[in-house]
Amino acid sequence: MAFERRDQRFGWRSVKYLLPVLLLLAIPAWAETDVPPPSSLFYTSDEAGFIDASMDKRPASASIAGIHLGAVMFYSAEDWTLWLQNQRWTPDTDKPDLHVMAVQPNEVTLSWTSSPGAKAKEITLRPYQTYEIATGKIVEGAP
Repeated sequence: MAFERRDQRFGWRSVKYLLPVLLLLAIPAWAETDVPPPSSLFYTSDEAGFIDASMDKRPASASIAGIHLGAVMFYSAEDWTLWLQNQRWTPDTDKPDLHVMAVQPNEVTLSWTSSPGAKAKEITLRPYQTYEIATGKIVEGAP
């Protein structure tokens, strides 16, 4: 019996009511500091800065694993819309390393250069196909 009384007086019941009050008292003290919140949950600010700096040094061709053609909306040779690299492309869209050479209802011919001054590679893709840059193969689906 004595154990039950002590458990009721100092047990989890009192902690259950006291914990929210303690947390509410701690929030204003934390919110008023001038320290910005961390930019990453997994890395220190030095490690995150190192990762960002190394990502900026990568060549443009290494930033993509493949060239993915999502869908083709073909009206005529001069009027079409593509979803290429998860972006909407029209006859007016052009990138320095990727050019649309020809569009047909069921396939698209592209010209891709890995770096400025390199020889262009001609690639023909159908909807939902991906050209893997590392292997040079065309596979079904997204990279």
